[in-house]
Amino acid sequence: MKLPSFGWMLVASTLVVLLAAHLPGLSFSALTVSDALRTILSALLTGSVLSLALTFCRWSGVRAAAGVFMLFWGVSYFNTLNEAVFFGLDFGSTSFGQLALACTAAAVVVAVGLTFITGRWKEGAAPSGVEEMSVRPPIGWAWRLLLTAFAYFLFYLIAGMIIFPFVQEFYSGRELPGLGTIFVVQIFRGLVYAGIGVMVMRMVTLSRNATALLIGAALSILGGIAPLLPPNELMPEPIRMVHMAEIGVSNFLFGLVLARVLDLRVRTSRKQAL
Repeated sequence: MKLPSFGWMLVASTLVVLLAAHLPGLSFSALTVSDALRTILSALLTGSVLSLALTFCRWSGVRAAAGVFMLFWGVSYFNTLNEAVFFGLDFGSTSFGQLALACTAAAVVVAVGLTFITGRWKEGAAPSGVEEMSVRPPIGWAWRLLLTAFAYFLFYLIAGMIIFPFVQEFYSGRELPGLGTIFVVQIFRGLVYAGIGVMVMRMVTLSRNATALLIGAALSILGGIAPLLPPNELMPEPIRMVHMAEIGVSNFLFGLVLARVLDLRVRTSRKQAL
């Protein structure tokens, strides 16, 4: 099946993300030209990552839509909102329940819409060349998952220490959790990212290096850059920009480590290759 051009997919996916995920939460009375441009850029970046994942997706139909839903919802919403709750950020006039429901609905619309746009909804649309996946015993998975989660905690801690002087005033009136609590929460978030990373490895037909770059870009863009570009009620723009740089860099590097530690593809030895 011939797929639409990537340029067309990018324009269409940007519009879907903009309409479903951004416009419902915008306050048009206070929207500036700069805010509007950053919102469009956020939708463009999100659409780019999700369209790339679907372009090289080996799944089709509901399974492909479910995969892109888990990627978008898990990184952009679930692993972002749980930290907002953790740090006690003010959700403004919207309750947490309403926000969580709206985010889930937006992710469903985006996932289904992009699956149709990229041509992955029809059976047989997935690319060929499925690689064999390695099978690990439970102990092999256990230590790799724990190592990945701990690596996320280290990236999170180091990045947070670097940018804290720039955001200290914003958090000065809040009771920040202790290191032990931070450790538990970030290990949990690291495990969530690990699960999503494994799913992406099974989902796409890219090479190991390209898959690692895709995972790094997804965690960086969907988990930090795209959500923090548009205006929101959780934090002012200067604080968002600092966190955007922090998460954008640390999540990308973590994504590369995640892909290396949890690599699923069977490696063929040189002797076997000969």
